[in-house]
Amino acid sequence: MINKIEMQPKDDISYSHLLTIGGTYLVPLFYKYMAELMETGHCTLDTCEQVTNTTQGIVAEIDTKIVGFGVFEHLEGEKTMFDFFTYVDPNYRQRGIFTEIQNGLLKYAKENKIEYIHSYISIKNEVSIIAHKKMGYNLVISKSMPEFYEYIHSV
Repeated sequence: MINKIEMQPKDDISYSHLLTIGGTYLVPLFYKYMAELMETGHCTLDTCEQVTNTTQGIVAEIDTKIVGFGVFEHLEGEKTMFDFFTYVDPNYRQRGIFTEIQNGLLKYAKENKIEYIHSYISIKNEVSIIAHKKMGYNLVISKSMPEFYEYIHSV
């Protein structure tokens, strides 16, 4: 199911919330960008294997072209959600799309009484590190996976 969400539209960008990305148009797109996502440290093959029918997405579109998406997991009743990653097409960066997708995650978290958003970011992924720091997330080297920053953001 696709739900349009009210965000701060800029440049005719619309945002949608996918209750599950399994079986949607986002899955082929996800795999299309897989090499770049893995190369930049947005995700690993392990991350892809975790994308299930309970994985949700926030999608940014301009004229029906997907220009960015965030993939997250929240199990009903849980007070924590896991932000797998947010990706913005390089041709559409510096337009606030990452920020709006993250704002969509925060909006979802508040509406569902989630207390924490948890995520990992590759220490090699400078673009993502800068973007997350701009959002005010406190990044620390993960004790269990030192090649990643980890953050647990209180909602």
